[in-house]
Amino acid sequence: MDQIADHFPHEDLEPSEHEDYPHHLTTEEAQRLADFYCIDNETMRACKEEFDLAHDEWMCFRQVHSLRHSQPTVVDPERSIDEAVKHLTQRQKRQATERKAKRKHRRERDKAARKWWELEEALEEAATAFEAESYDPPRLRVRMAEQVETEAAGVLNLQDLHLGARPADAEGFSVKAYRESILRRVETALEDAARLRKLDRIYVIGGADLVHSDTAGGQTASGTELEMACSTSTALQHAIQLLAQVVDMARQVAQEVTIVPIHGNHDRTEGVAAAMAAGQRFHSADNVESMDLAERQYATYAGHLLCMTHGDLTKKRMRKMGEIMRSEARGLYGRTEWSSLFVGHLHHKAMDMVDESGRVIYQTPTPVPIDSYHDREGYVGSRKGIQLVLLDRDDGGDRIIHA
Repeated sequence: MDQIADHFPHEDLEPSEHEDYPHHLTTEEAQRLADFYCIDNETMRACKEEFDLAHDEWMCFRQVHSLRHSQPTVVDPERSIDEAVKHLTQRQKRQATERKAKRKHRRERDKAARKWWELEEALEEAATAFEAESYDPPRLRVRMAEQVETEAAGVLNLQDLHLGARPADAEGFSVKAYRESILRRVETALEDAARLRKLDRIYVIGGADLVHSDTAGGQTASGTELEMACSTSTALQHAIQLLAQVVDMARQVAQEVTIVPIHGNHDRTEGVAAAMAAGQRFHSADNVESMDLAERQYATYAGHLLCMTHGDLTKKRMRKMGEIMRSEARGLYGRTEWSSLFVGHLHHKAMDMVDESGRVIYQTPTPVPIDSYHDREGYVGSRKGIQLVLLDRDDGGDRIIHA
């Protein structure tokens, strides 16, 4: 034959007797083919398809090199024994690493699938409950001031409500009663706001530990076991109903309402699902819109730049929020004069915090009752409430309402 491949063991075999041998393969390709069959234990059909070989070519190649499953073979006759052992060792190490990576990927995929299955089950339960629900939208009783000239936007920071959490003193506690107490606080805040300002828009932050747990078994998104006053699916139903009622009330005092879904560290899935479900309730309403999912949500109102996030970053990362905002909202900085950051997570309110760039940070409190963990650790002194911040259109002023 005119051309014999380097990987053909021509010292022991007569090339003319093996006319179907795939001499067109390079030595590297031939070794990969041998590894594919001997180490990966792939089928003959897979080998032929992967390397585009005719049946006779593959059979001749397999015969010449005496290939067998689970019997690694080095096809290059020029390689020494040490080189052959080194190649096979490297191949086996690489294969072991690949198997480990595949197992890890499979575990993560299965875990993600389980979480979505649990979410789907919870949403189905919530949908079934809402089908039988007779919904009566709440009505505000607002006596407007005669001459309110200042226009403003409101940010209703409903983070850390933890619906479904079991308080340390659980006697007589019900999630429904807790939800209704939140609604009364929101009602008071919105009525006060309507007396103080002409409200162009209200941003309703939903998610961000709106639901206490994230799985059917009552764990956080990271798997921490929690003490629950009800099932996760029941807490999700309360969360959707609460947000729908809040949006209905906000529509009565503001020209437009925006639902802002934010991921939490307790309810990375459930809270934003509730916010999105509430948004779907108003999909045909002209004055209600819902933002897409994001770790940090950005919006502008007149000269204000707003960033809304849960705030569960490390202290080191939180100190860099200014840099993060400038990077993510680069195009908005040039069109705004004032910037504000709305966070939760710490369960207590903080008065106007201003960082080195003049950015105002609004830390919202929570109305959630003290659970056994916070009681045991001594976190018992924070004031309970919800926060509504009014941002004036013209002068950058603000007004904070804690209900």
